[in-house]
Amino acid sequence: MAAWSDWKYYRIPNRLIIFGIVSGIMSLVFQAADLEAGSKIPWLLLALSGFLVRGVAVLVLGIFLHSLGMIGAADLKLVALLAAWLGFSETIKILCVGFILGAVWSLQKMLRYGSAFQRFLYLSAYIRQILSNKKIEKYYGNKVYMRGLIEFTNFCKNNCYYCGIRRDNKNASRYRLTEEEILDCCKNGYELGFRTFVLQGGEDPYFTDEKIVDIVKKIRNSYPDCAITLSIGEKTKESYRLYKEAGADRYLLRHETANEDHYRHLHPEQMSLANRKQCLRNLKELGYQTGAGFMVGAPGQTLECLAEDLIFLKELNPEMVGIGPFIPHHDTKFADEPAGSVELTLFLLSVLRIILPKCLLPATTALGTADPKGREKGLLAGANVVMPNLSPVKDRKKYELYDNKICTGDEAAECRVCLKNRVKSVGFELVEDRGDVAL
Repeated sequence: MAAWSDWKYYRIPNRLIIFGIVSGIMSLVFQAADLEAGSKIPWLLLALSGFLVRGVAVLVLGIFLHSLGMIGAADLKLVALLAAWLGFSETIKILCVGFILGAVWSLQKMLRYGSAFQRFLYLSAYIRQILSNKKIEKYYGNKVYMRGLIEFTNFCKNNCYYCGIRRDNKNASRYRLTEEEILDCCKNGYELGFRTFVLQGGEDPYFTDEKIVDIVKKIRNSYPDCAITLSIGEKTKESYRLYKEAGADRYLLRHETANEDHYRHLHPEQMSLANRKQCLRNLKELGYQTGAGFMVGAPGQTLECLAEDLIFLKELNPEMVGIGPFIPHHDTKFADEPAGSVELTLFLLSVLRIILPKCLLPATTALGTADPKGREKGLLAGANVVMPNLSPVKDRKKYELYDNKICTGDEAAECRVCLKNRVKSVGFELVEDRGDVAL
């Protein structure tokens, strides 16, 4: 009756529990009646004591488990009644049978409603979260490193089909920061405790190698204790060498996808996956701390594509990997495509933490845009980097790779305080450190 009520109404009425207690006591009384006159009362008292002790013992343990959300109140009362009446051994047997029947019933429901794969992702992500947190603690403890992001140009010669600042988007409001504005961003960031500056922009022909080298040298001379990261797209090996000699330490270049067909689906014919991969290899050869990465849920992406991404990253062994859910931009051909899954992104972050344990993984802005708690969830899944925006507030909205990007109106100081509290809320510490990759 209790099982039927729990299945039908998701509750076990107290009257059934009371009925069970009374029935158990009456059963003991009837058993005592068959004994010899001199032993009835002592046996009955001993039996009732055992009935009470077993029930209370299970209740005490169960209340603790209930406080952790591991067992419902109705289930707790029923298990306590079973233990009181039948004893611990028989109760454990009943529970085991119940777990098996429940698992079979749940599996057929998941298969029936098509949710088995999604539930598998949740379970796998949970397991990998535990494993990945142990991996990250080994090399980085509970530290989370912050990078000061300076988006200095939204001009781009490329026409990537998913990108809001692609060349052919006539609705984009274009801008370039001056050298003075870039250095002011660094000054502001340094005063706020940032020790890594990330210069990110489209592939803008205006910023020649000479201009980039000049900017990098000035930042290096002004802030010798800081790391300088560039994220300005595909260049020749010689260009990368010049930037490195000027003082650049790191370079971010998402490979976007390791699958040729998928790459063709996302990019025009003029762009080459082979060249992009070669750029990453050149960066590694030149001694950069190199970052790659991809979008999760990009149009045309399959599970096979994701598997190829993971294999490529394992072979490349980059020092940084940036992944985030695909978010469509209204001025692209993919405007009506669905956004990528936050859950799958978190799952993949955990996988990356396991296969690249020393890697620096950002909890990306895209993750925070797709989910209000996305960055916190990212940290719990294995990420250990956040990237607040140091760009001038007047220009941030213009660097719109995708729709509804967060933190476009906050001052850098506000972003830093907000992130510090968010990081602390999930048990990590935001530190003022270059945050180089673990050796």
